[in-house]
This record gives sequence, structure tokens and C-alpha cells, in this order.
Amino acid sequence: MQPVSAHYNAYPDVREVGVGVTFRLVDVGAAGNAAVSSNGAEPISILSQLLTGDETSPGKIMTMEDDLVQTDGTWDILQPGQTVPFWSTALSDQDGIFQTPVPTLTFSLSNPASSIGFTFLFDGPAGCWPSKIRVTVYNGSSQLVSQEFRNSESELKCELSVSDYDRVTIEFLETQEPYRRIKMYAILFGIVQDFDASTIASMTIRFGCSPDASNIESTELSFTFDNSDAKYNMISPTGLYRYLQDGQVIQSSISIDGESIIMPLCYFTRSEATDEALTATITANDKIYTLDSTPYNGGSSGTWTLQEAVTAILGVGEICDFGSFGNITVGRAIPQGTSKRESLRLLAQAAKCTCWIERDGTFVFRNLSIAQSSVDTLNKDNLYSLSGVSVQEPIDSVVLTVRDSYAETDEKVYTAGTGENVRTVDNPCVVDGQGVANWLLSINKQRLVYSPKNRGNPAVDIGDTLTIYNAYSEAGRAVLYSQELIYDGGLQANTKALGAAWE
Repeated sequence: MQPVSAHYNAYPDVREVGVGVTFRLVDVGAAGNAAVSSNGAEPISILSQLLTGDETSPGKIMTMEDDLVQTDGTWDILQPGQTVPFWSTALSDQDGIFQTPVPTLTFSLSNPASSIGFTFLFDGPAGCWPSKIRVTVYNGSSQLVSQEFRNSESELKCELSVSDYDRVTIEFLETQEPYRRIKMYAILFGIVQDFDASTIASMTIRFGCSPDASNIESTELSFTFDNSDAKYNMISPTGLYRYLQDGQVIQSSISIDGESIIMPLCYFTRSEATDEALTATITANDKIYTLDSTPYNGGSSGTWTLQEAVTAILGVGEICDFGSFGNITVGRAIPQGTSKRESLRLLAQAAKCTCWIERDGTFVFRNLSIAQSSVDTLNKDNLYSLSGVSVQEPIDSVVLTVRDSYAETDEKVYTAGTGENVRTVDNPCVVDGQGVANWLLSINKQRLVYSPKNRGNPAVDIGDTLTIYNAYSEAGRAVLYSQELIYDGGLQANTKALGAAWE
């Protein structure tokens, strides 16, 4: 379950539900292609940090400008090791004006970029930001556009639609207070878009996993918002739609009575809007979605650990949580042309676990189990119906076939259980054949499935144990494996949880 306050209550009699969606209309490759320089930065500056987009002020730091050394207890001294991405050498004069040459930052790109504008983040706690800047954009030696912007806060969004640029200069002309330096923390080659309950008509987010690793689910976020200004007109050459790019991060949240719960991290995949539409819909997915279109061709005979295999498929940059499964031995015999998504599924199943992506983007490998205590209770007070409990078709036996296409050996067949209701499974990555067959049978014997429609608790996660009541006021414990949260002014959920074995 997601961290919540001690006062959090998902199901008050009357509740205020809020939603939020934030994404960056940025050129996703620009920061990685950029080099930054200045005409005067203090030694404490590390200009390259401007490009990461996530540097923030450490707080109200005392410096020698006027009124920035205060002893009211709210200001700190700069500590060893603390840095500021850009701290200008130049100081504004008594009128807050920088004399020539004004402090300037230049961003040179190795590949052309296009964006709807630029976002600059300055030192909010200490109030060190420019009140006037000039942004000039070039392609080679040709000036594409130049515009001055007034500012009165730490975040400055400059709407400046420009395509195919390879150089951007920012000239800092004035400060709000006299005798101030510029302290800048980040640049975005684009503009952050924020939506909330006042502009979002509906939002649905689905996330989950397959308990026996018969699939790897991809989280999907879809939200419909007010488009009456036609900013997301796909046809218009001046619309924002053309700046939406695959891979742009979309963050969302759902709040209950003001307490916000972060939803799974997703990335833009598609958008729908028409000339006449007053709304537009954006859909985003987690990283599993993109793994479907990328093949893994590194299969061979032999074995390795699950951690080694996953690292080879995803790369060392991805964060993974293997729990106790990282050192499990699995086979290398992933067939040529198998998608990375299917490759992960084969490996997880071969290690007797399932896989999903946590809300923060971490790949998780776990075996779902029902805990002794539950994190949430679904009863007549928060269920729309006391139905929604079913018993799935029986599986009496699992027949597992292991076939290594890289070796001149016969396929191996392992059987768990007996009976006429047989499930067949093929997995070339299995090493512990009998163990995997037994595990698959044990999962499939958990035939008691809960699928209640309820008021929705955005804080519950995959793998959480829930207590769920039926029409006879009987309580059962089950482990959550799927959640669909639907916002349309209010909130409801379609929850799926796996109960105990049913013989």
C-alpha cells in the first residue's frame, strides 16, 4: 500500500475526489543533445546540472547580496558539497538592471529540436530570479525568433513555438530586487502542462499482473480533458498536439479529501481529438508497452540467474527489485525474435514468480501470496454490490514442456497433478521443470476470485492483501492482482483479487 497519513480515510460517507495530470510538452531528446556555456558563472556552478531537469534549491541560503543575510532562523549557510547549477558572477545594479555584458547562458544542440517553448526554474526560497529575460533561438547562424519575457516567480514558462533549432541563448536583463545574482536550477526544452479536476472530465487507470506469469500487464492511463481552446487540434500547425512525442513522461494522481496519492508512472502513447471536439483524450502506458515492439535476440543454450537475464534484456539503467528471486537459475534459450516483453514473462515464470512495474517505474519480481493481515477492507459500506465472488474452472493438472531450440536435445515434459482438466504450458527458459510445474498448479488451484465493484482506494497496490465481504457477511482474504480506477467527478474501482485454493 502507498504511504498515507494517519488520518487518511479512503471511504468517508461523503468525500471530495480530486485528480491531477502533469506532463511535459518537451523535445524528449533535446537535453541529452545539449551542451551549456555561460559568459560568467561562480565556481560553485555546475552548468551541466541545468539539463537534468530535476535540480531544486536546497532552501533559503544566505549569500552576500542585500537582504539575503538574515538571522530569523529560516535561513541556512551553504554547506560543503552543495551546488547551484548556475550562479551568475554578474550582479544587478541599484535599479535591478544588469549592465552590459548581461549574464548569458547558451545551449548548443548537436541535433535540431522543436518545442512549444521553454521552462526555466530559479531559486524560489531565496527569491533570486530574473524579472526580465530575452530568449533568442537559432538554426546555425540564422536567428529564428527572439522575444523578451517578464517574470515574477521562480518558474518561468516562455511560450515560444519554434521548430528545428540548434542553439538557444538566454540573456538575463533585470531582477525584481536590486543587487541580485541569478540562481538557476533547470531548463526544460518545452512547457509543463497541468490538468486538475476543473479541466479533466474523466480519467481511467488500469494496472495489474498475472499471478502465474501467463502475461505481463501494461499499466494504461487514459484521460479526457477540456479542449475548447483547440490547443490539441491534430490538424492545426500551431496546435500543441505536434509537440506530443512518444516517451514523454505523464504523471497522475488521485486525491481523497485533499490527500494526494501518486498513480503509476506512464509515458505518452497516443492522443485523439477532432476539429469539432470540445475535449481531447490522451493515453499513456508504462514501459512494458514499449517492450512489445522490441525483439531480444540474445538467446542461446545454457543458464544464468534471473538478475543477469533481466539486466541483459532491459539494460543496466533500469531499476529492478528481485526480492528473493534474483539468484534463481533460469535458461538462456529465449527464441530469436521474441519480444522483450515476452522474454521477461518467460524468465519470470521460469523463476516461479510474476512481474509488474511499480508506481515509481521499478520492475518488480514477486510471488503473490495472501498475508495474515489486510491493508484494506471491502464491505457493504464501500461495495456497490456484495456479488463479485466466483470460482474459476478447475485445473487438475499442469503439463510443462521445455524445448531448447539452440541445443540438439529432446524436449522435456514435466507433469504436476492428475485429472482431466489439464493446462499445457511451453517455456524454453525453465531449468527446474518439476518445481515450475508444481508452482503453476498451486497458483491455478487458487480458483476463488474476487472481482467487486467498489468506491475505490487509490492507495492499494498489486500484492496487497484485502479483506472482502460477501452477501452472507462472510469475510475472505485475497491478494490484489488488478485494479481499475475510474474518475468521472467521483471515483469507483473494479478490483480483482485472488483468494485461497478451492479443491
